[in-house]
Amino acid sequence: MSRPTLGELQASSYAAAGWPVLPVWGLRPGPDGTLVCCCRRGAKCERPGKHPKHRGGVHSATTDHYAILNWNWQDANLAVTAGQASRHIVLDVDGRNGGLDSLRDLQERFGPLPPTQKVLTGGGWHLLFRYPAGRSVATKRLADGVDLLLQL
Repeated sequence: MSRPTLGELQASSYAAAGWPVLPVWGLRPGPDGTLVCCCRRGAKCERPGKHPKHRGGVHSATTDHYAILNWNWQDANLAVTAGQASRHIVLDVDGRNGGLDSLRDLQERFGPLPPTQKVLTGGGWHLLFRYPAGRSVATKRLADGVDLLLQL
């Protein structure tokens, strides 16, 4: 058996924490230098770097160590599902679409966010928060460039 890749090790670490994971298509430089999806659609892909490599889609996300090691992680990024199963929600801040200004405005209006994990993305970051027990939360747009995500 070959040595696990960095993606497999990271995925296994998240899975050990109880967060279901799956591989999503990665990005590569296109002919003009812009980033395009590694999937067969390449530059024509409508969700570059944001859709599952596995046929089961987001429903195939797992915490099973052996399944994770058997997936093909070549040309892949790591995705962690959000929602009740993983016990967290994601605040997606997209700097390209006004998210930084919107987040600042929201914090001025409602107060600062509590400390949390921050994951860099292609255009900003994801802020991870504990899913509120006993509550129903929906994916929704909060402001320009700021979205609450329950499924990645």
